[in-house]
Amino acid sequence: DGYTKLCASQMAVAAMIRRGLAEMLHTPTGRPLFTLLDAGDKGCLPVVAAQFNKELGLPYDSTDLQHVLSERHWYVGGYHMNFNHP
Repeated sequence: DGYTKLCASQMAVAAMIRRGLAEMLHTPTGRPLFTLLDAGDKGCLPVVAAQFNKELGLPYDSTDLQHVLSERHWYVGGYHMNFNHP
């Protein structure tokens, strides 16, 4: 029972973070600031994966965000990854 509650709590926190990222807009354009990459609430892990919306051509990236958040003692993985479809 306790483990089930813990897992449900973690999933709820991930869902809250995911909703918050989805609602963030780039102020000058009104377009979404983030592109969500994870499976959403359909997944079985409390994981949120997102990247800055590449269409915005922002002068900063996920690694820059990771650095700023780490100053507040948050750990957020920021990695440069490429997707090459064969």
